[in-house]
Amino acid sequence: MENKGKVGKVESNEDGSYTIQLDNKRRVQVSNFKNMTFVDIREFYKNSNNEYRPSKKGISLTMDAWKQLKESIVEIDHCIEELKTKN
Repeated sequence: MENKGKVGKVESNEDGSYTIQLDNKRRVQVSNFKNMTFVDIREFYKNSNNEYRPSKKGISLTMDAWKQLKESIVEIDHCIEELKTKN
């Protein structure tokens, strides 16, 4: 897998944001925009210069939405396990 060494590690960016690489194509970025903090989960692609760029495939969460997602993790895990037993 490409960029294997960076997966799961927090990287500081020049603009003050932080990036965590989930896998070869997906990243989480925590950043500020207009005095609000966002968690952006997005797919990336390689452009013609062989550089990774963000795609339109992803979601940007406000802190309220991020908090709700975190509070729902146990329920989400339960649903995953339920679906696994059905297959």
